[in-house]
Amino acid sequence: MTLLWLLASLAHADCPDGSTTSAEVSSALERSRDRFAEVDSEGFKAEAKSAFDGLPCVSDVLTRPIVADLHRAAGLVAFTKNKPDASMRAFAASRVIEPDFSFPRSVVPAAHPLRKEFSAIDVRNVDTETVPPAKDGRLHFDGRAANARPTTLPTLFQHVADGGEVLSTAYLRPTDPLPEYAAGRIKSPWETPLIVTSVASLALGGGLLTGAALSASSWQDLDTSTALGQEKLEPLAAQTNTLLVSGSVLLGLGVVTGGTAAAVIVW
Repeated sequence: MTLLWLLASLAHADCPDGSTTSAEVSSALERSRDRFAEVDSEGFKAEAKSAFDGLPCVSDVLTRPIVADLHRAAGLVAFTKNKPDASMRAFAASRVIEPDFSFPRSVVPAAHPLRKEFSAIDVRNVDTETVPPAKDGRLHFDGRAANARPTTLPTLFQHVADGGEVLSTAYLRPTDPLPEYAAGRIKSPWETPLIVTSVASLALGGGLLTGAALSASSWQDLDTSTALGQEKLEPLAAQTNTLLVSGSVLLGLGVVTGGTAAAVIVW
């Protein structure tokens, strides 16, 4: 906990005015939207810059609605710079979070060309890539704890300590690398099935071998001088052998899958 507190302190050490709250980011985004509606180009750019400049100093986790606002602001900025690819991707990222959002006509008139860019990209299937989990704390992408980032859309990255302290925040374009963080191990999809198979095989194999021992004891105690003993001798021997072989196979399977699981975990 002390180390995470230190990391959080260092993360905000370069913030001249101290930490920024999510409420302050949200207010700057709202003002930027108002300036855009007023066709105040300079005012819009200044407020949008204020919102994005404050991100590295954010002290709390940004909610998904605020992240959606960030993406829309990024889209508006890109639109004003005549960068349609960037604007469409940013708008698409906002629609992943809030698919039913539509700009009010007071902000974007009905016939405004921006509306076409806003809905240009299909967001029903967004490609993602798995990233290493944080060794300490957890990663957030677009306001949600996850270990996968979009590969074709911008995303809001946050590294959050277990206690809720924000260690770092960054708005990432699709080609931007992740900010540095102490990475943990990526869990293999085979890990849990191997462990479950190993435990089940060892338990069942042990049970079968116990049954084989009891069956062998009964077989040895048979009175083969009687007709009944002779009648039970062969079936009991077959039962003992079946239990012995099956138990041995399952124990072997348990050892092999357990060893494989250990190798997967170490690797």
